[in-house]
Amino acid sequence: MNKEIRRLGIGLIVLFVALFLQLNYLQVVDAKRLQHDPRNTRTAVHDFSRPRGEIISADGTVLAKSVPTSDSLQHLRMYPPATAALFAHVTGFFSFTYGTEGVERTYNADLAGKTAKLKLNRLVDILRDRTRTANVTLSLPVSVQKTAADALGKRKGAVVALDPRTGAVLALWSFPSYDPNPLSAHDQKAVQNARSLLLVDPAKPLLPRAYRERYFPGSTFKVVTSAAALQNGITPDSPSYPTLRELKLPQTTRTLHNFG
Repeated sequence: MNKEIRRLGIGLIVLFVALFLQLNYLQVVDAKRLQHDPRNTRTAVHDFSRPRGEIISADGTVLAKSVPTSDSLQHLRMYPPATAALFAHVTGFFSFTYGTEGVERTYNADLAGKTAKLKLNRLVDILRDRTRTANVTLSLPVSVQKTAADALGKRKGAVVALDPRTGAVLALWSFPSYDPNPLSAHDQKAVQNARSLLLVDPAKPLLPRAYRERYFPGSTFKVVTSAAALQNGITPDSPSYPTLRELKLPQTTRTLHNFG
């Protein structure tokens, strides 16, 4: 009997030690990640209780802002209708139900005022009854984004334009797009219905094709080979070689055709 009691006691001690270690891991080691996880409901309620920083285009157009509401969440994330779908895959959304996406997720700490600098400033703001958050200004002008959208038209695909001097993104358009406002609403059932409709759409409007799809480089790789040629002193005046329309691969029965 005593032997069985000792075994039971040892088993309970092991369980309590395991529980103690797990609690310490969650509350100390993993606390920061859990606290800042957009799916953390407690954090989400806190984030909705105060205004969030704005997302602004390169030419000064407000693409996302917080507006006060009379419900328990106090603030609603709103995307102006004129640019909502145009920048949906860039701004993403800020949803109490589904967390964050896009710039709303990448720069969540800045928009929510959670960076170290903003937290320090917040200590001063407590005395002034002021909430300090940071706005995020993009490198994308509305005019260039609209030009990209118009050029692609109703064709399924993506357009990306970069400034070759700085690498700044000037356009990041994916079609089809969607309106992020229904996903940012406070009515949970309405939000779930809106997301369900987007998920069952065969055109996959939630998919940001500009950065979550893989494509063959195609002729864009010619820039790399041209740069390599110029770097090695090969110019249009250099001796040319006959252009092969096809190449029979050694030790195989296959023929590689030049489609260019």
